[in-house]
Amino acid sequence: MKIYIVGAVSSGKTTLARKLSEKLNIRYQSLDEVVHIPDKTNPWGNRKRQVYERDNLFYSVIQQSMWIIEDTGRPCFIEGLKVADTILLLEIPTRIRNYRIIKRWVKQRLGIEKCIYNPNFNMLK
Repeated sequence: MKIYIVGAVSSGKTTLARKLSEKLNIRYQSLDEVVHIPDKTNPWGNRKRQVYERDNLFYSVIQQSMWIIEDTGRPCFIEGLKVADTILLLEIPTRIRNYRIIKRWVKQRLGIEKCIYNPNFNMLK
């Protein structure tokens, strides 16, 4: 089973991916972690991987027999949409998404929620 979950920031992609992963016993991969690598020396808290590194990592994921991936729908990951058995598009009302973005930012600032970037005010904007 190959599942690709697509949606806007704070639409619930990661939450759904985690729940499906536990229920189906299939590893999930956030494609943010394929694009970015933690880097404490960078003010954002991460840096973009080189394109070849990102692509190699992505293709190693989608070549597996079962996976769950989630992303906002970046063009560099179009191949995942082509080979997925199931594509789930999450759409939620803007007011709910905005609330979730602020809630997530506060949790990340307080260290309650893990993130691969520095949750500063510019990130919130």
